[in-house]
Amino acid sequence: MNDVTIISKNTVKMLRANGREAMNFGDACFGLVNYINPELKANARRVILGTKLLGESFEKHLENFHASAKKIEVKDYSTHPKGISIMMTLDQAKQTLHFGIVKEVLSQLITKQAHAS
Repeated sequence: MNDVTIISKNTVKMLRANGREAMNFGDACFGLVNYINPELKANARRVILGTKLLGESFEKHLENFHASAKKIEVKDYSTHPKGISIMMTLDQAKQTLHFGIVKEVLSQLITKQAHAS
C-alpha cells in the first residue's frame, strides 16, 4: 500500500492548513490512493475538496486551476498540467478526483506561495 499521508499532511501544513485539517487531508489522500470502496473514496474527495489552503478551499483552487488549464490552446499540450485532462469538465474532475490531480494542484499552490514571498 502506498502511504501518501505524511507527504500530503506536511504539504498542506506549508499551505497554512491547521493541524486537524492537515491530518484529515493526509488520511483522505491515503484513502484516495489505497481504498477501492467507492463510498470511502467519495468521502475522501469531500474532505480534500473542503480543506482550506491559503485562505480558500481546495475546491476553489481546483476550479481556478481547471479554468487556467482550459485556456491553453490545443497546440500547447506539451505545457499542459498533467493532472487535469482538457477534455474533462469541472464536475468530472471533482467526481473522479485522483491523487495525480491533488498533487498537481498542491504543486501549483506551493509554487504560487513561493513566488508570493
